[in-house]
Amino acid sequence: MKKLNVVILSVLVFSVSTNTTTAWSPTSMALQPGTTFVVTSTSDSGSGSLREAIGSALSGDSITFDPSVFPPAAPDTIFLTSELPRILQGNLVIDASDAGVIIDGSMITTPEAYGFSISSNNNIIRGLQILYFSQAGIGLSGGAQYNTIGGDQNIGEGPLGQGNLISGDGTFGIGLWNEGTSFNTIQGNVIGTDPSGTTRRGEFSGGIFIDGANYNLVVGNLIGGYVDHGVSIFSVIDGHNTVRGNYIGTNSSGMTVIDNSGGYGISISGSGFNVVVPANVIAYNGGSGIAVFGEESVGNRITQNSIHDNGHRGIDLSSGGNTELSVPFILDFDLQAGSLTGWAYPNSIVEIFSDSSYEGAFYEAQAVADSRGFFTFRKEAAFTGPHLTTTATDPDGNTSEFSGPTEGISGSFSHQEGNSLAMTALQSKASSQLVDDVRLGKNYYFSWGDLPHLVDSAEDIYRRSVKRINIGLNEVEPPIIWSNTETDIPVEFDQFIDGMNENKVAVNYLLHFWDKIGHAAGEDIPDPRFTTEEEIQEFLDYVRLIVGHFKGRVQYYTVWSEPDNCGSSLTSKCIEPLDYVNLVRQTIPVIREVDSLAKVVTGPVVLYFGRDHLFTLLRSDAIQLFDVISTHPLYDAAPDQEFVGFVGDEPLESYGEYYYNYPTIIDSIRQTASAHGFQGQYWGEDVEYALTENLPHVHWPGHTWLQNAKYTIRAIVMHLGLDAGVGVYSPSPALYTILNGTEPINLGVEIESEATNIVSYGFTNPDGDKLLALWTDGAAVDYDPGVTATLTFPGVSASRVTSIDVLNGFQQEMITEVDNGNLVIRNLMVKDYPIILSTASVQNVENGISPFNFTLFQNYPNPFNPLTIITYELKENAQVSLKIYNILGQSVRTLVDEKQFEGSHSIQWNGKDQKGIDVASSLYFYKLETKDFVKVRKMLLIR
Repeated sequence: MKKLNVVILSVLVFSVSTNTTTAWSPTSMALQPGTTFVVTSTSDSGSGSLREAIGSALSGDSITFDPSVFPPAAPDTIFLTSELPRILQGNLVIDASDAGVIIDGSMITTPEAYGFSISSNNNIIRGLQILYFSQAGIGLSGGAQYNTIGGDQNIGEGPLGQGNLISGDGTFGIGLWNEGTSFNTIQGNVIGTDPSGTTRRGEFSGGIFIDGANYNLVVGNLIGGYVDHGVSIFSVIDGHNTVRGNYIGTNSSGMTVIDNSGGYGISISGSGFNVVVPANVIAYNGGSGIAVFGEESVGNRITQNSIHDNGHRGIDLSSGGNTELSVPFILDFDLQAGSLTGWAYPNSIVEIFSDSSYEGAFYEAQAVADSRGFFTFRKEAAFTGPHLTTTATDPDGNTSEFSGPTEGISGSFSHQEGNSLAMTALQSKASSQLVDDVRLGKNYYFSWGDLPHLVDSAEDIYRRSVKRINIGLNEVEPPIIWSNTETDIPVEFDQFIDGMNENKVAVNYLLHFWDKIGHAAGEDIPDPRFTTEEEIQEFLDYVRLIVGHFKGRVQYYTVWSEPDNCGSSLTSKCIEPLDYVNLVRQTIPVIREVDSLAKVVTGPVVLYFGRDHLFTLLRSDAIQLFDVISTHPLYDAAPDQEFVGFVGDEPLESYGEYYYNYPTIIDSIRQTASAHGFQGQYWGEDVEYALTENLPHVHWPGHTWLQNAKYTIRAIVMHLGLDAGVGVYSPSPALYTILNGTEPINLGVEIESEATNIVSYGFTNPDGDKLLALWTDGAAVDYDPGVTATLTFPGVSASRVTSIDVLNGFQQEMITEVDNGNLVIRNLMVKDYPIILSTASVQNVENGISPFNFTLFQNYPNPFNPLTIITYELKENAQVSLKIYNILGQSVRTLVDEKQFEGSHSIQWNGKDQKGIDVASSLYFYKLETKDFVKVRKMLLIR
């Protein structure tokens, strides 16, 4: 045995803060020398084995490996038949950096086997190849602290120096569990691949898994070949974990694709104040590069990384993650001059990136937005390009998604040539702040796995300005979990429905019934459905139970989903047309009997797969029993798609033909239904445009997420312009806010342009103002420079016109003129997505009435912890004061004290006083004051 004179262990210097994201780095601490055990056997146990060494070692000891038994150039394998002893002694070094050692768990037959389990402090494991364990290759738990997993790959003779290789089939490469498992360093490891870091080896669920652990450092690792996520951080509100300088989804060149299925590079859920700091390369993930979910996931700073070529977004915020901080907007730019200007969240740090698409492959520089949100930057050298994108990080450490990309060498996003008037950010309103308008829907098909997350989902719905939610407790199609009840309503689901009502969101409940009691494993389920009176009566019993339970809380009921889905793998949904007519004749009276105020919706059919099923219903006397006709109209239908739908052997239109024929199809549906006594609404539901790689059943060229966003906005405007409701998966809050409560009208606008495919729809809003939405209706592209057009509004002699861009989130006043009593807008840039022109009514303009009023809205969310947003409107330019007061009337914080422009404004309060100190849970008041207006409202902070 050899004596080890000094062992150097890594400990961590950190800065503790509950409100800021602070990166920290390791330092060193000398320990007392101990005994060194040398492993001389590849056997699982016995003399000279690793198992014997771990069992014999005490705190302060080391374990090394004999290079003659484990040559660095030809690693030998220790095949384990059971887990190694848990490392409890602490201050233990297991060092294979000068040898070639493979620890193989493929022969372990007991479930949930770990490679190494650590529940103590100051341990080091380095230089090993740890393969084929059913659980994590290395797991730290139970408050393990100051451990180092891996090290410098350039130190040592082994294949990866001090770094470990962890791959094969298992749940995670490295896992850190439990509160107090902190201040550990995960460095220089290769996880999920072969030693070269280029080829997937086995199938890991995830690379590094941090569950409840905080203040840990993940640095310099290569992580790939995972099914779910490269790095997962969740269930720790004060996370303060640091992810720095890793390659996630790609090798060290940053350009090699490693098969990572559909997962995210980094997933942060239910965790705040983590930092993803310089030099991470996050690329080629099937999902987003970095995803931040949930209202507890705030203060997560993402800075100076290379994020590119991921399947979805580079950075994806949802359900309140990072407060869903608004993205910056680039107003104008010049690649060669290295300059750009734009606006972002006030006082935020704006990072500028170059990319070949719409993420951020190359970090360029940063700028600081002023108190108004305006920023400008000049590099004094050319940007790399070809596109520029930006992110913003607010003073609380929340980083936004990437902005939309620029296109070309230089340009301006103005909607009118020669217009240099200021651009301002769009503001959306929460559902409760909008007038009732059930046309504005969101699809949310509940699964039982969503039950723990329903509260977060509800908050996301309110924030998106939604006025109707489509949801059901049952699965709408296979896979069906037969063990989940159809009749016992979970309390969480009840609370979700109550929340919708409280926030003025109508509920459309999907009545779908698998008879899980009668078919406990799905055996012998009828195909097609409801051909017997016995089966119908079972369904009616289910309807009575559901409608009775939700009476007065659910406003709409949809009878089935896609009854036309026959002859496919989903035939358990199939109801023949005449059988469906018979079913609804009996079902609707039951719904009306139990809840006389409830409205009933037809089971939506997929229009592009044929319309015989729907028209059989429309021509029957049963159609007059319904309040809404619903269809699934636009799954990826676009002008550039050649897919052709079939009914039997009869081809329907190509997707392009169907797309252009869709308004005519709606008209034929309405005319037929009206002729047979129908007097209700039409809804086009499940409007969805998705990336091809996320839809394995799609066999035609796909679209980018930016193109999909443009098509979705088109679909929303088109439906509302046809006086039809719409249901989408990801609504645009700004668009829903702008079109809330509008009615379609013919404005008679004359459009002169070289473009021959401009589509327009007119609206009037509750204030009497007029809106015109228009776009070029060809195939959407990532960047469209637009075509010029001249618009003439007949008989409108005076009006202020604002151009609204809901895709990029800004608005700009237009330069107009009056010609022979007509309002004229020249040099308008018409794009391949809807631009909305808002004109104040003639009467309002002539009377000098602003389209805005002096209004102070209720803060959102309320109660809150610790962030809330206060929104207000100014009727005119004014000196504004917005202050927070406690229940004693003492001033706590001044949020605004400046002159502001007319319009809508929002500001966030983070629960701090004027000195930046957290205030206590209590009732507070906020007061908006101008020369001509004073308003006070209450809000509740609960920590």
